[in-house]
Amino acid sequence: MARPTLTMVAERAGVSVATVSRSLHDDPAVVAETRAHVMRVCDELGYRPSTAGRRLKQGSKAVVGLSLGVQDHAVSRYVSLMHQALTGQLAASGWSVQLIKPSEFKTTLDVGGLILLGVLKQDPRLAALRGSDLPTVAIGHDAGDYCLAPDDVGGGRLAAEHLLSLGRRRLAVLHSHDAQGSVAKRVLSFIQNAEASGTTPQRYDGEASTTPTLQGYRTIARELARGADFDGLFCETDELAAGALAALEDAGRSVPRDVAVIGFDDLPEFADRLTTIRQDIPLLAEMAMNLLNEARRGQPPRALLLPVALMQRETA
Repeated sequence: MARPTLTMVAERAGVSVATVSRSLHDDPAVVAETRAHVMRVCDELGYRPSTAGRRLKQGSKAVVGLSLGVQDHAVSRYVSLMHQALTGQLAASGWSVQLIKPSEFKTTLDVGGLILLGVLKQDPRLAALRGSDLPTVAIGHDAGDYCLAPDDVGGGRLAAEHLLSLGRRRLAVLHSHDAQGSVAKRVLSFIQNAEASGTTPQRYDGEASTTPTLQGYRTIARELARGADFDGLFCETDELAAGALAALEDAGRSVPRDVAVIGFDDLPEFADRLTTIRQDIPLLAEMAMNLLNEARRGQPPRALLLPVALMQRETA
């Protein structure tokens, strides 16, 4: 069977080749109904634009840059899943995703759009990009004109309410070193909701490490060695929680009998048995691309807050 072509898509859709091309480029000149029809025909025929061909025509402008924050780990599962989800979102258009480490970030990046991860308070990337004509979306709260984030405040509340409902009163929260931005909101919300019920959680500041999991292990091992006594632990990410669970096991603490543990993210593999607060990463990537397309078209800026949910499993 011959590989489907742009001409075949145009004939099946009953439109011109130029309209198909503009639809795949998400050109605002094509009405939404026509573009949706063209994309359905592409799916029916199994047509996928050539990324290589798009790069030859548009060069680096056919790339969306995924910029990591200074506290992001390029090898982390969360970053990997975001990269995969964005790649899936872009597959139909022939664009690709380029991972940009903190040391590689500059205001003259030659890409067609930019998505910022790990946005912190007073993030230097936001200041550097102010006034730039590069379409940019930030994943974080109050992080520029076009931004989105999971409901971290609601997630922190759900974690506190669940541990308290289990009768846990000696609570602790594990956060990455100098937690800021979105993760700071979930940590602060957990603490505030626990305090509202008469419990003041211990805060454990994560030791700097090569991976979040090792950071979680070292921090909880350190605190247990110092005599820490807690029966409920909220970790700002599932990766930190994975390390914390290993440290608790090595110290002879039974989960959840001795300590109930809750994470945040619902990452595959990390959260197989972990009670956690789920954020929908594929949806986050989809909405980030929607906002990026709106930025490219010059549509009015907006901020989105995506829902989260408690996933109850073995650890709490």
